[in-house]
Amino acid sequence: VECKTLGEKTFVFVCTYSQATERANKTNLSRDNTFYRGALHAFGVCEERCDTICQEKCPNESWENILLPSWKKTFLGELKCSPATLQLRRNEKTTDSGLEGDRYGILVAGYDGILYYIDALTGNEISTCSDLGGAIHASPIVTTMDCQKEEEEAFAFVASSTWTGRVTCLSLSTQTMVKLWHIDCWTPIYSKLLVYPKCMNSGDNTIKKYSTKLIFGAIDGSVRCLDTSENGVEMWNTTVPKQKPIFSGCCPMKVNGLDCIVVGTNGGNVSCIDTKCGELLWSFDAKSAILGTPAVLVDDEGNYSNEKKNNAIVVVTTTAGFVSLIDSSTGEEVASTAAKGYRLDGEIFSSPILDSTNRVAYVGCRDNHLYKIRISKRHE
Repeated sequence: VECKTLGEKTFVFVCTYSQATERANKTNLSRDNTFYRGALHAFGVCEERCDTICQEKCPNESWENILLPSWKKTFLGELKCSPATLQLRRNEKTTDSGLEGDRYGILVAGYDGILYYIDALTGNEISTCSDLGGAIHASPIVTTMDCQKEEEEAFAFVASSTWTGRVTCLSLSTQTMVKLWHIDCWTPIYSKLLVYPKCMNSGDNTIKKYSTKLIFGAIDGSVRCLDTSENGVEMWNTTVPKQKPIFSGCCPMKVNGLDCIVVGTNGGNVSCIDTKCGELLWSFDAKSAILGTPAVLVDDEGNYSNEKKNNAIVVVTTTAGFVSLIDSSTGEEVASTAAKGYRLDGEIFSSPILDSTNRVAYVGCRDNHLYKIRISKRHE
């Protein structure tokens, strides 16, 4: 799910895919007998009570914060990722070329191995790209940059979940999507790519060259870092303890002044890695698989004091239904639901969402419940 304000209106974009029973019974056949396995739904958020459209469609509701269907687009492949939105701004020079207004786009990719670039307001297809290494499970990533052109330029990164493990970089304009380079990692990639943007000056300090680092976990139990300024050349490759598959995304954080990431594995390990050199700083064994991306609890200034230590707290969920709090500096567990003698009534596949100001974690569980867990100042 992706929620984004585009212009003056807020939209919610949702990816869905058909169940096995629907495929067997062919209940989603189109008029031309094509079976569409995936769909992207766009909903407009109605925020005003006086909206007459809301009153007509939902006469018995309060008409506030209602989702109204805007458009729907179907795909041959299953969609198991979140869509990525982008806004490309046009400057005043584009008036002469007949182009007006910003481009609000959305990217989505699925098991058909195709990346779709879609107009977020209308659902119309702008461009597509295939030859991306096969089926795609991880969500595409978009980074926008300012440049000395008539309009902004954006870059998209996408990774395949086949054994090719292809990572592809594409350039996006308001009208086109062009592949720039790709690199094959030869291991499936299910975790979302983490982007570290940076801007480097040229020798004469007049032209800025844009670059990013991509960091992600893979099925072979490794965490990798690619340099996009060198067409995806691998900067470092770190194998986590137990070398189990990684489905979790990487969460950035600071540890003693170092830029680091923390990631969970299917083997139950939570690992902290230095993003500059790939050094493994610590690893904690949570005893059961971690599928969701860890989250870091910080205050409004970017730090959350562990009372005696000025360390952030890492919140981790496991498929056994437990929640753990880990000291970001030492990797030691400071509290857990297991230590309190309880667990959630189902597996946890989702990532925790944190309200750091109120010290609250929200966790979705496979018992069909959303849990609110309060974290005290002593991290209980």
